Amino acid sequence: MKKEKSKLIGIVLAVIIVLLMGATIISWTQRGEWKRSSKTWEAKVNELKDGAEEAAKKASTEMDKLKAEVEKWKKSAEEASAEVKKLKAAAAEKARQESLKLAAIGKGEGIEHALIRQLIADPTTFGFEGDTSDQKAVKTWAQKGAHQIAILAGYVNVKTGEEIRVKGKGDEVAYLLTVDSEGNISVGEYTVGQDGNFKPDPEQTNKLVDDYGKAQFQGGSPDGLQSYEYVHKV
Repeated sequence: MKKEKSKLIGIVLAVIIVLLMGATIISWTQRGEWKRSSKTWEAKVNELKDGAEEAAKKASTEMDKLKAEVEKWKKSAEEASAEVKKLKAAAAEKARQESLKLAAIGKGEGIEHALIRQLIADPTTFGFEGDTSDQKAVKTWAQKGAHQIAILAGYVNVKTGEEIRVKGKGDEVAYLLTVDSEGNISVGEYTVGQDGNFKPDPEQTNKLVDDYGKAQFQGGSPDGLQSYEYVHKV
């Protein structure tokens, strides 16, 4: 009986030991799997992180390229705009120089000769309301208008008939007509510069008075004349 009991106890102890060993093995196995799984997930996370960083670098590079292209096109647009402005300014200056040729006082001419040429060249701008194809009518209007302008700008003394004329060999001084948006006419004085082009005298832009009675003859005093001008007495 005692032998059987001892044998039974031995069997139970053996079973317990086997179970404990099995549990230990299972625990170690599970720990190994967890570690391997953890390493796998860590590797995946690192892979995704590396991929995201690489994508970010590529995006940054592409953005830098795009910015460079935008700056390039912007610079090109600015250069084109500057070139257009330059060409417009050159065209405007060329047109003005052509107008100044009409406004230049030739040898033996008075100021009214230059005013007449400008009025004939562009009658509509300066208030002609007739048929511009009627050259005789335009010329008659221009001659009368030029005399009126010369008086109202102070180049002719309406009382004595004296007038301001230009010294020199001719084509060195110009009296350019301009008209503003309200139809007011002015006469600007220009002299030829060293480059052969006419340069404006900013202090010599003469606006027309609105009545003969208000007209002041510039030749009435020495200070009223420019170095290139003199008074022609009738």
